[in-house]
Amino acid sequence: MSQVGVPTNLTTYNLALKACRNSEAVQQADRILASMAAAGVAPNRRTFAGVLRACRYSRDWRRAIDVFRDMEANHLAFVDAGMWNCLLEVLSACTAPQSTLDAAAQMAERGFAPTTTTYMALFQAHATLGDGAAIESVLSSMHAAGKEVMPKTLVVLAIGYAHGG
Repeated sequence: MSQVGVPTNLTTYNLALKACRNSEAVQQADRILASMAAAGVAPNRRTFAGVLRACRYSRDWRRAIDVFRDMEANHLAFVDAGMWNCLLEVLSACTAPQSTLDAAAQMAERGFAPTTTTYMALFQAHATLGDGAAIESVLSSMHAAGKEVMPKTLVVLAIGYAHGG
């Protein structure tokens, strides 16, 4: 960025992370993070969301877990239900159902209430595993929490029932 005269600050780095949208997105994001560190620019919540998004595009769920663990260890203030859901969306998109369920359990253990996005990730994980009973349990929890069952949720439910018999 500095070679073409673009000022290197947190905003421009985060915008560069948003542009990481292909199969090489994680490698691009890692280079951006290295440049930020070299320039002495501290990451913010958007930085981590951008790196997680890059993991999704690259379908690198293991790197997403590493990024999230780093954020938990070094930037705990950024960890909230929204960031947990960013992680769950990566894991779900990468078809890592057991890791999705494990991360959702950790989210709950840390005291973050599930949102509609959380429930969707759980439905997708259980549908991938073909576990109709677990889908029913999540649906009951969702109803008990007063969350709306959206049309997309019904599609995931149908897929789960089809896989689970």
